[in-house]
Amino acid sequence: MAAVGKVLRNQRESRRLTLEDVSAKTKVSPRFLAAIENAEYDNLPPQSYTIGFVKLYAGAVGLDPGAIVAQFKRETGGLVEGNEPIVPEEHTRPNVLRGNRVPIWIYGAVAAAIIFVFLGSYGCLRSTPRAVSPAIGQASATAKP
Repeated sequence: MAAVGKVLRNQRESRRLTLEDVSAKTKVSPRFLAAIENAEYDNLPPQSYTIGFVKLYAGAVGLDPGAIVAQFKRETGGLVEGNEPIVPEEHTRPNVLRGNRVPIWIYGAVAAAIIFVFLGSYGCLRSTPRAVSPAIGQASATAKP
């Protein structure tokens, strides 16, 4: 039984596809596709990602993804599992807040704003004059005949 990488490469070449063609179909980086073909497992992300890449690659070249993935798992025996994911540098962003924690002064500012809104609305409601209903008999007492 041929290695998964060789099977995928042979099928791709028989369909006259380049790695860039397969990459355009699968949205998988050509460097990962080349690493799969060459069995360079150190250049691949963790196995869960790599299995997805193999499945997409097999489907793009017209092979049965399930059979290819099963063969890939037998071949690797979990060698890809321990790798760290490869994240392109342009997709990383600096951590603006230390440790992704909210600074303590934000909590104080939010609490002060809530108290300010509450007291302001309470003060407005208390200072609004209330309508006084006239006494029923008062109109007739002030009227002169």
